[in-house]
Amino acid sequence: MEMVQHNGEYGCVMCEDPGRVYQQGKGHCRAFPLNDSPLALRSPDTVVSNAVEASNTNSIVKGIKSVSVLFGIQYLDPIVACVPDYMHGLLLETTKKLLSLWLNSSKEAYYLGNEVK
Repeated sequence: MEMVQHNGEYGCVMCEDPGRVYQQGKGHCRAFPLNDSPLALRSPDTVVSNAVEASNTNSIVKGIKSVSVLFGIQYLDPIVACVPDYMHGLLLETTKKLLSLWLNSSKEAYYLGNEVK
């Protein structure tokens, strides 16, 4: 999927949060502060719709720049197919948390401990 970078407006692959720009030293940065309201999550339909609109108008729509050739694969979910970026995958310990849940939650349906050899 052709999108803005993770630090751009609507840079999250999973949700439609534009983030906020803050002054930092002599420059600025985009951050995604926690809030109490639920985030609007991306869906396969909205991703494709935004991509088509972006292609037709030659603009960026909610962080999406254009249609991907992968959209032609019938059973491909464009959101699930995107790999988490470095920050979410490692720096925020998302991978560590997922592994902990999968391997240490024996009473949950997502538990994988019995499958690991």
